[in-house]
Amino acid sequence: SSTTTPPGTYTVMVAERDPKYVATSVDLQAEWFATGGVTGVAPSKYSLLTFEFKGDEPYPVVIVPGILGSAEVDGEWVLDPITHIYDNLVETLDLNGYTLEQDLFTFPYDWRNSNVDTAHLLRDKINAIQSLCHCQKVDIVAHSMGGLVSRQYIQSSEYENDVNHVVFLGTPHLGAPKAYLMWEAGDFDSDAVSLILKFILTLESFENGYANLFEYIRGSPIPSVRELLPVYSYLFDENSQLKIYPN
Repeated sequence: SSTTTPPGTYTVMVAERDPKYVATSVDLQAEWFATGGVTGVAPSKYSLLTFEFKGDEPYPVVIVPGILGSAEVDGEWVLDPITHIYDNLVETLDLNGYTLEQDLFTFPYDWRNSNVDTAHLLRDKINAIQSLCHCQKVDIVAHSMGGLVSRQYIQSSEYENDVNHVVFLGTPHLGAPKAYLMWEAGDFDSDAVSLILKFILTLESFENGYANLFEYIRGSPIPSVRELLPVYSYLFDENSQLKIYPN
């Protein structure tokens, strides 16, 4: 914390905690890192993050997830209870002195809605955090479409100058070409995330009485898909010539 850690340059280890990679306890991995590899056990997968700590009071951190990063459980939106993709991020921040619901907060939301509407909720979340922590600003760690939500708020007329820094993790700032498949054809790519998204939306389309996935995405509608469309001419090459695509 800011009261015990002197200013300086620090390096932290971000270790993979997925059970399929972890064969030893996290304590042994931390010991390996702290002793420079003299004792303990090295993690199978890890990376090193070096940063400069200036000694000032840290702002609260808000994690803003992306598509599929939130789910509704018993009427409450929670952070990815299915794949737990953000567990490592939360654990890393926890190990570096942050505490959930004190100076570390999550912002789960309905990722089907427009990013404009979600940005309103993000503003309200930040206001609530400010009241709780008596702080002027927050830091945001935003993943994928969560970065677009954050930008929508910060770049809007409603921005209250209450964000100190934003860390973007895999945010499609220029749009995602895969969204073209979803919005124009109700189709999906073959990668794992796209297939999971297809499965979830297909179930929802039948539950809501739509004839097919295309009608659900366009008719419901799911505006977040449209807002993921590229801002550049995806169907044209660098010479503004129409690309030839298979039927």
